[in-house]
Amino acid sequence: EQLREELAARCRRAEAHLGDQERGNEDLRKELSHKGALVGALRSSLKEKERRFLEELKRRSHRVTVLNTELQKQSETAAYLSFQLHVARQKLHRQPPTTTLPPPNLKPKRRSHKQSAHALAASELRSERVWDCVPREKVTGPEEPRAMPDPALFLYPRRHRHRQHSHSSQAATPPAGHRRAKAQRDGTRAGEGAEAGETVSGGQGEVEETEMLPPAGEEEDEAEQ
Repeated sequence: EQLREELAARCRRAEAHLGDQERGNEDLRKELSHKGALVGALRSSLKEKERRFLEELKRRSHRVTVLNTELQKQSETAAYLSFQLHVARQKLHRQPPTTTLPPPNLKPKRRSHKQSAHALAASELRSERVWDCVPREKVTGPEEPRAMPDPALFLYPRRHRHRQHSHSSQAATPPAGHRRAKAQRDGTRAGEGAEAGETVSGGQGEVEETEMLPPAGEEEDEAEQ
């Protein structure tokens, strides 16, 4: 009987232990099932992320290829343009300097007789005004110094009156040499042109010739002395 009781007690203890193990196993099964669900969710999320990553990688790789092709095209165009620029520079250096073309001959417009006469008169008037504006010293040069007048004219008034009377009579009848010189001057003046510079120089020559001739009154003074 003691053996039976011991065996029964052992059986009860074994059954209790088995019950505890089954409950532990049940808890482990529940935990495993829960963890299996989490693993499935993680796997699905990883697959989704992998798919998205692959799509982004494909899209970026396609964009990189497109940019590479565009860059290659632009590099080719830049190389072609640089080559053309180099050729153009060589042509410019080799090309001889171009001679300037003469301007086309322009036909003068026809002018009426009145317009030509008016233009000629205006040009003559302008030339006369220009010669009037120019000082005489620039045209004919500085004037030559004149001789000092004779002080005897102021010391002897009677002789001066006599000399003035004789000078007026001789001026009324100029000598033959003076007439010949005047005729020569008139001839040269008629032969010269109408330019203002020549006219001024001719007048200066006449003044110099008249100054060089001594008056009749001074000759009489020298004879009396």
